[in-house]
Amino acid sequence: MINYLQTSKNEKLKDIRKINEFKGKNILFVAGGIGLAPVRCVIWNVLDLRDNYKDIAIVYGARTVDDLVYKRELKEWEERSDVKLFKTVDPGGENQEWDGKIGFVPTVLEQSGLKGDNNSIAIVCGPPIMIKLTIPVLKKIGFCPDKIYTNLEHKMK
Repeated sequence: MINYLQTSKNEKLKDIRKINEFKGKNILFVAGGIGLAPVRCVIWNVLDLRDNYKDIAIVYGARTVDDLVYKRELKEWEERSDVKLFKTVDPGGENQEWDGKIGFVPTVLEQSGLKGDNNSIAIVCGPPIMIKLTIPVLKKIGFCPDKIYTNLEHKMK
């Protein structure tokens, strides 16, 4: 995935192999735009070892339908009964064939009905503004701050 992820407590997750420590946990992936690319391999790893994890949810959004990446995989994940997928495009980014949500990722996450607890992990990757607005929503729906992992890009200027 990426060499470093960062928890909201500013701790670095130095090796994505830490995913093994997530066994038995609920995992929520939140991605925006091309932020799905870095977490895609982690999603597939979790799905390949599906019996090792509890609930798996993915919230993914892009500016427009054309900006969505890995559409074939999104369809595959959507068809799985053991994954909850929420896909969204920004208002105005939809077309007539669009069957997903319309709204910004943090808003769709908040309206999803997903809940976190002490046994839940959130992995967030995307544009800095999406991450900035998603972290408070994750806390609001019950994710512990030290169980929220993000890429470092939102810290860069």
